[in-house]
Amino acid sequence: MSLRKYRLVKQRSEWACGVACVASALGIPYDQATERLEAYKCERIDALPYGLELEPIIQVMQDAGIVLTVETGSRRWPLGTIVFLSETRGRYKDGGHYLLRSPDGWMDPWVNYPEKPRQSAYRERLPYGTSVQVALVPKQKCEVQQIVKR
Repeated sequence: MSLRKYRLVKQRSEWACGVACVASALGIPYDQATERLEAYKCERIDALPYGLELEPIIQVMQDAGIVLTVETGSRRWPLGTIVFLSETRGRYKDGGHYLLRSPDGWMDPWVNYPEKPRQSAYRERLPYGTSVQVALVPKQKCEVQQIVKR
């Protein structure tokens, strides 16, 4: 089942922002993204360590044919980039938060954090007072072809 890529996806649990970003980036159902990510995490999303490290996201995206690079320090992120906002300071201290760069802005799977019920929305820019700790940036097709030729 294929859904529209870069659609709004609300995270369903406390630690599932990465799940929502992957579901939106790949245009797949939330439950399917959860299943795939948990297979690589080898544990439920809400099991310790809570949430998702980068590796399960990288693996699921790679399985879908999207090669990602891990980057820091940029100010401009291309379409399809999944950023992890700092868990060391700011609004998401001690937990961090994933957002997805879409054609409509940043898809935030819990835009009204920490309020409930959770809501998703597109943001024009990253939330005030946050910083990107790390970004998963899709490689351009020409970059991937060069890697394959080597």
